[in-house]
Amino acid sequence: MAEKLNFIDLFAGASGMSEGFINAGFNPISHVEMNPEACQTIRTRAAYHYLKSKNKLHIYHQYIKGEITQEVFLKTFQTKF
Repeated sequence: MAEKLNFIDLFAGASGMSEGFINAGFNPISHVEMNPEACQTIRTRAAYHYLKSKNKLHIYHQYIKGEITQEVFLKTFQTKF
């Protein structure tokens, strides 16, 4: 298997460019953004991709449906570090 290339998303905004890179098989190692709302979107998408890689998208679906809070949802992802 080919090694994934890493990338850093500077001035990331809501991280649309990162979504394209991730879908093309690249590995994000950092996002740089100062807008708090955009940072929240980046956190949510990072959690989504992490849960998808672990076959645990049911947790993301619970969050989207309002069955768990954002705090609980993000804690499932933050335990990764």
